[in-house]
Amino acid sequence: MNITLNFSHLISFISEVLGPTAEIALHDLETPEHSLIYLKNGHITGRQIGAPLTDLALKMVKETTAKDRPFQVNYSSVKGNGTRLRSSSMLIKNEEGKATHMLCLNIDDSHFREALNTLQHLFPSSDIESAKETFVPSIQDIENQAILDVLKGRAVASMSIEDKAHVIAELDEMGMFLIRGFRHKAARALGISEQTLYRYMKQNGTELTN
Repeated sequence: MNITLNFSHLISFISEVLGPTAEIALHDLETPEHSLIYLKNGHITGRQIGAPLTDLALKMVKETTAKDRPFQVNYSSVKGNGTRLRSSSMLIKNEEGKATHMLCLNIDDSHFREALNTLQHLFPSSDIESAKETFVPSIQDIENQAILDVLKGRAVASMSIEDKAHVIAELDEMGMFLIRGFRHKAARALGISEQTLYRYMKQNGTELTN
């Protein structure tokens, strides 16, 4: 069932229900470099209007647009000071089925975690959930970290053509090529021309939209 919603009212409603420990953010996916267009309780992540999509959000857009389940719930994220958050994100599609916006909830339940840590001294566990998402102030931070992650400390000069093609495929899977201008940055980082990068992307079946 499709209905029409005023998202500013919806976000205000969710914010008042969940209280000041929950950040509610609305992103415009047409502009991933400064996608954040509506925000409540931005003190949770320290972000402001105009902040970019996160690393996980980019990957979610890339992976989820073709799926029936357009959301992920209760995954772990981390803000700049290392505080862990509990996050959920949902893609919002238009009538043609294209994802145009993303609604995100980031909840700081550290006070519950502190209580849990106290209890865990009595019931120790070695299971520690790893963070899946990182909040950063600029899209350049996401770009630079993505390149570092896929290079894995390897020197570009020693990489084969196959190695570079695999790196490009990994960056594509992460949704990095949704960012305007990233193809130029990736090509420069790999020491190849943009034409060569385009060829690898076409081989991977990537749609060249920007």
